[in-house]
Amino acid sequence: MTGISSPKVGRSIVQNISRLMRDRRGATAFMFLVSSVGFMGMAGFGMEVSTWYLERRHGQNAADAAAIAGVLELIQTSGTYASAQTAGSNVATANGYTSGVGNTTVTIEPGTYSGGSFAADSSGSCSSSCTAVKATIARAMPRSFTALLMGTGSTNVGEVAVAVRANTGAACSLALSGGLGFSGSAAVSATNCSLASNATGSQSISFNGAGASKTQANAILVGSGGCTQTGSGSPCTQSGNLMYQPSSLDPYLALQTDKSAIPASVNSTNCTSSTPAQISTGTYCVGKDVSINGGVTTWSSGTYFFYNSSLSITSGSFTCNGCVFVFTGNNIGTLTINGGTVTMNAAPTRSNTYNDTNYNGILFYMDYNSKITGNKAQSCGNGNVQVSISGSSTITLNGGMYFPNAAVCVSGSAFSSSESCFSLVAWSIYYNGNATQNLAGCSTTGTQTAQIRAVNLVQ
Repeated sequence: MTGISSPKVGRSIVQNISRLMRDRRGATAFMFLVSSVGFMGMAGFGMEVSTWYLERRHGQNAADAAAIAGVLELIQTSGTYASAQTAGSNVATANGYTSGVGNTTVTIEPGTYSGGSFAADSSGSCSSSCTAVKATIARAMPRSFTALLMGTGSTNVGEVAVAVRANTGAACSLALSGGLGFSGSAAVSATNCSLASNATGSQSISFNGAGASKTQANAILVGSGGCTQTGSGSPCTQSGNLMYQPSSLDPYLALQTDKSAIPASVNSTNCTSSTPAQISTGTYCVGKDVSINGGVTTWSSGTYFFYNSSLSITSGSFTCNGCVFVFTGNNIGTLTINGGTVTMNAAPTRSNTYNDTNYNGILFYMDYNSKITGNKAQSCGNGNVQVSISGSSTITLNGGMYFPNAAVCVSGSAFSSSESCFSLVAWSIYYNGNATQNLAGCSTTGTQTAQIRAVNLVQ
């Protein structure tokens, strides 16, 4: 009858439900579906944390590079606070971190590092006093899976690096922008010091005619550029040499901007003779060339200004202890020492002489602001160089020798056993002999020495 269920239909529904309840097929898939929600959440959480770790690692590398770039700016270009910041920021940008972009903050702080701690400079103008740069990179990373436990928002991933300028040793000789060169017969020996060049480019240091049996430079070579060589030898690649390094420290740089280094009384009116004329206590002026080629000559301790005049010692005996020789004028003279018995020692202080402390420990200075007329080629045989020094067992020169705008040729043999502070800094230096140099006695003459510099990461 219509509207009344058949008993068979009812039993069929009950049987189907009962059979479904007893069926275990698909249970595993169902359980996997339920558990996979938690599993995928844990995997996502782990992947997100791993992303933070990779971000920190990449950010740390960028911070290290930015801090180093800031210190190099201070070293190599005498940079300012602002230029160090710019150099660091540029490197950070090149590595994908630009302040204000992509939730990123980059902070570059020049300052000092001492006793294991960094102190940022607050003046904003520490180009001469800053020895370190701190780089901080922070990026806000949006949360996704981790928001389930940490809440919505972002996680700041930050990295910090501190790079420090360090002096790693002394240089007996430092060539400035003109470079350092050696001829085929040179065999220079430097005791406990390096030979350095601040010239950049591929020929910061060069060897001409390197013999297979000669090392030519029995010292560590440090260049701000590369090293080139001709001949059968391989002095450029001897053990310990360092190329493309930060520029070395010029210890006498202050003389270049010292307005009182040359007194006004040193002029054509007062300086007229080859005989030193006293212009004040312990201060003398020479206006004509001085040539020592025989006899015995001894000058008193003091400061000697050679105005448009030269000093040449080729034979005889010349002695001056506690002296400094300054070459200046509008047509600056030359310095030649290639014979005789010569004893010239600098004075550690300026008592009873011209009182400019920048001359402490200085033996020779060729005025940076004067016109140089000599040959500035990096060679001993290409015309008349401004400064020519030939070593021998009877020549003793102790003190700082500063020729910032002149070429220097060092030839001959080893200097005397009394030589203990041959500290040479010049525009270019060329060796054509078996010179010896050491700095062991520089404390006696009060002479500062050039310093090899490096950049170290301390944090």
